[in-house]
Amino acid sequence: MTELKKNFTAFGLYEYGQSPGTLTAKWVWSCQEHSDICQGEAFNGPATGFAGQYSVVYSDNTDTTGEPFDLIITAEENVYRLSWERDGTTIYHGIGFLVSGKLAFGWGPV
Repeated sequence: MTELKKNFTAFGLYEYGQSPGTLTAKWVWSCQEHSDICQGEAFNGPATGFAGQYSVVYSDNTDTTGEPFDLIITAEENVYRLSWERDGTTIYHGIGFLVSGKLAFGWGPV
């Protein structure tokens, strides 16, 4: 999972984790070669709400974990904007909204 893809569309869902400041992720993308839903975990975030800064790691259907990203989520009324960064450079960006208390979002390369 270390290779960064540059041409795809993707969908994800964040929900609150078991500990404050954590989120669990489910995600899929158009270039995956399987039909499994991939997983992720964001941590070191704010104690409440989705908006804030996190460290996040994702794994694919083989449980191979990729390198961590810095995840920044901002809220603008009913819309959430997301960006995934490494070393201060935005790699992916996304947009989403709440559905039944979970953050649903689309994302792709910058």
